[in-house]
Amino acid sequence: MITLSIIGVVAAMTLPSLIQKNVEKTTVAQLKKTYSAMSQAYLSILSEEGSPDTWGLADKMTEGGGKALMDRFAKYLKIIKNCGTTEKGCYSEGSYDTQGNTAAKAVLGDGSAISLKVWNQACSSSYGGIKQLQNMCAILEVDVNGLKKPNKNGRDIFRFFITKNSIYPYGTAMQEDKSSENFEDNLTFEHCARHKGDSLGCTAWVLYNENMEYLRCSDLSWDGKKKCK
Repeated sequence: MITLSIIGVVAAMTLPSLIQKNVEKTTVAQLKKTYSAMSQAYLSILSEEGSPDTWGLADKMTEGGGKALMDRFAKYLKIIKNCGTTEKGCYSEGSYDTQGNTAAKAVLGDGSAISLKVWNQACSSSYGGIKQLQNMCAILEVDVNGLKKPNKNGRDIFRFFITKNSIYPYGTAMQEDKSSENFEDNLTFEHCARHKGDSLGCTAWVLYNENMEYLRCSDLSWDGKKKCK
């Protein structure tokens, strides 16, 4: 009887951890899958229609820009519901909807949801002096499990830059520069680690290191520890 009780206690202590690890493994796999699909779609768009600065996109404060982006991506994706900028049922509403009402939303065939928003219709924005992050056009946000909770940055919601020629995840190693204003930038992994995932800067870590260890420890870094233990 005592042995059974001990086994029960151990199971109660370890089961939540195992469940969480499985959730994270699923999240990593889904994010990689969606990123691949979006990247391939964007390459097709660029080949067929040129870069976004030639499309005559509407300003980021209007609904037309997001819709124009989604209409183009929809040609190369398996979309089961396209909500545009107005219809509900594709993306979490209220405080979870971090892209706002000028973004176009859709649900993909694998259950993930995407949100597309124009950032600069001329693709002339940049992130510091980073070569790859010049000519930024738009923002892509992915919710890997659609309307299901938790609907939080760094857990199931992840962001990407869309430039004139590629899609880059937020929080790459090239964004890290602790000697500059980027130290407090919530688009960096340094910010993600310090805030244990409550950040926009977790995306690249999940894709390239294939873990979400930042949820449990804050001393991870691109040039240091990649796991808590």
